[in-house]
Amino acid sequence: MATYLANTFSPSMLAPGTVATVRECTLTEIPENAVSIVSHELTAAHFSVLLGRHIAFNRVNVTLKPGDTLFAILLQFRPEATREFTREEIERAGLRVFRVDVLAGNQ
Repeated sequence: MATYLANTFSPSMLAPGTVATVRECTLTEIPENAVSIVSHELTAAHFSVLLGRHIAFNRVNVTLKPGDTLFAILLQFRPEATREFTREEIERAGLRVFRVDVLAGNQ
């Protein structure tokens, strides 16, 4: 069982056959021991300021398995093309935070 902090979430991150619950939460619910899988350096730096602790830049692929929890801080900004955001865009963007709990399959 692992706990992650990410800047995105996609159902394709779930292991095949698993079921997940998703609910909105707050920044204060993100545990300090969450492993960062934040995939952009500037976003990780901004999250460090928001959370008051170092958040590492760590671009890795993760498959979420039963028992895992993912906290996703989603910036409410969508560029026209896929690219990393600028510091100004990150600072201006609103955000929403979600908790994804992965359950055993076929729940």
